Amino acid sequence: MIETIVFVLLAVALPVMVWAGRGATREVLLSLEEGGSRIGLYKNQSVVSLGIGLVACLPLAFGDAGLADYGLGRPVTGAGFWVVAGALAAYWLGLRVLVVAVGRRAGLRGLIRAWYPDQLHALMPRDRREQRWWGVLSGSAGLGEELAFRGFMIWYLGGFLGVWWAVVASSVLFALLHVWEGRWAVVVILWMGLVFGAMFVWSGWLYLMIVMHAVHNWEMGWVWLAMRRSGGFDPGEGTGGVAEAPGVIGSNNPG
Repeated sequence: MIETIVFVLLAVALPVMVWAGRGATREVLLSLEEGGSRIGLYKNQSVVSLGIGLVACLPLAFGDAGLADYGLGRPVTGAGFWVVAGALAAYWLGLRVLVVAVGRRAGLRGLIRAWYPDQLHALMPRDRREQRWWGVLSGSAGLGEELAFRGFMIWYLGGFLGVWWAVVASSVLFALLHVWEGRWAVVVILWMGLVFGAMFVWSGWLYLMIVMHAVHNWEMGWVWLAMRRSGGFDPGEGTGGVAEAPGVIGSNNPG
């Protein structure tokens, strides 16, 4: 029973909340473009992300799920670990090669646009203090979203659809939460979900996915801040509007 309730909360209630809060989210990000502080938003969304992870863990405490079902058992050792780690490294390397290729073809502005859609400009940290709280948000989102969409969803849906269709379904749900970033972002996040889901199934180890997810989120803020400090671009240029950003669930206020 608790498993069904958690599924409804994550697969139905959460997307509905994101959809209903899209206007408020847009207003929050617009206020950030105008110079508002991002730290309140980072704190707010860190709590939301951890709450999502906590909800996903309810079947561990009150249902039939075990730690191994979520990939939270003993760490993977031996060749299997290195195969999974190597595949993930190849995935990230491929993304970066693509971004660099676009940057060389279109110049620095093209590189920025390829890696940072206009919708993300307002969310990126602007100084070291914001960068530290961005790190907290990155880790919280990595933990909460992986517990929910890889740990719980693949285990729960696997009992109905089979494990590989569960990977597909959980990845689609994960991508839909980021629909306000734009169509291209949804495609990229869907791809990320499929790769992470496959690596999770092959390894049975969720910890690696949590770390990779958190590092990816943190890296985006770190690279943005480094480019901004280099003086190579004006982060306010070319921002043609804002929308839902990674890890940002529909919110009525930034604090």
